[in-house]
Amino acid sequence: MIYLYVKTHRVTGLKYLGKTSSTNPEKYKGSGKYWRSHIKIHGYAVDTEILRECQSNDEVREWGRYYSQLWNIVESTAWANLSEEEGAGGNFRHLVSEEAIKKSKQALFVWSQKQKGKSYEDIYGEEKSALIKEKISNSSKGKKLNLSETEIERRSIRMKENNPGVYDETTNEKRRTTMKRLKINVGDKNGMNTCPEAREIIGSKNSKTHYLKNIDTKEEIIIKNISKWSRENGLSAKATIVSFSLNRTVKGWRRIKVT
Repeated sequence: MIYLYVKTHRVTGLKYLGKTSSTNPEKYKGSGKYWRSHIKIHGYAVDTEILRECQSNDEVREWGRYYSQLWNIVESTAWANLSEEEGAGGNFRHLVSEEAIKKSKQALFVWSQKQKGKSYEDIYGEEKSALIKEKISNSSKGKKLNLSETEIERRSIRMKENNPGVYDETTNEKRRTTMKRLKINVGDKNGMNTCPEAREIIGSKNSKTHYLKNIDTKEEIIIKNISKWSRENGLSAKATIVSFSLNRTVKGWRRIKVT
């Protein structure tokens, strides 16, 4: 049995026409290059519709061409197909037309324009956005930019132009005085010298406010520094934040709101 299907991405709306002999067409992700790239970026949040249950490749080719031409899947930006579905892995051709390349770029551009001004959470949801941010953070750890002296100087000038109040001597002296008062030059944190007291101040300043409720006692508390709260309860701050984002309880506490 060979299934001819249409997959529709629930987040972006992009469609893909394909075929598979897998016993579970819903789990089969498809083989199109542009389609595979799309779901790698946006995740496999896909609905699958079975169009035909074919008995041979000839039958797949016949119906594949029919639906390809019916919906104009190669030219339409609503579809990820770069060639007509002919039952023989058409999307893996070595030669891809200029029109198909143009189509894929245009579709990506249209989608990116729609996402302007949106956060990762708005586009992907809290769970996936947390994983994306973690992946981006891990990919940049330990890496150094291979910049020329000219580029470093250019970026430095640009930074000072965009932040005129940050680099004047009065501001720098005020910053140095504050750092000495808070003893921020003691200890170690992410390669920067900070003492525990300073880390607590920084954590309280940067952390969001978490509203928690105990599912057993019904007690409600407000946590400003979630990292400190996690450490005090013998927990990993990172694991705590992920658990709350997935609406899971942590030692009997559930997050009901975050601001």
